[in-house]
Amino acid sequence: MSECTLCHLTRGVVTSNEYWTAAINQNQATLGRVFFALRRHETDVAALSAEERDALWEIAGQFKRALASLFAPDHFNFMFLMNQDAHVHMHIYPRYASTREFAEQVFSDSHYGGHYDPSEARALTDEQQALLVSCFRRSLAIGD
Repeated sequence: MSECTLCHLTRGVVTSNEYWTAAINQNQATLGRVFFALRRHETDVAALSAEERDALWEIAGQFKRALASLFAPDHFNFMFLMNQDAHVHMHIYPRYASTREFAEQVFSDSHYGGHYDPSEARALTDEQQALLVSCFRRSLAIGD
């Protein structure tokens, strides 16, 4: 499926396993947002194989531990949304009770304790994005 952007993911990629590609979200309204895209095209979460589900929970756990080490979130949201991209992928949105700093910027979670605001947006420069990818890779013990 050539028109599916998640089938050909390259921007912000941190790592992958046999079934999933892990990448940082372009929108870093809350610092450290990541997602995991299935490496085959599928639109139904319930159609995942047992191996794909197990691999997802493994990589999600690795990234949750990396986020805890890097930015110490106070809470985590795990979401299958698929509103804009009809391709199975899961997000981790870290949530913060207080501000965090990264790449000389201050990040705040203005809706902590409630639903995140999907209209809040913060794009990183290419250099900041590369630094965030590198931080995740170091935390996950993956070479650049």
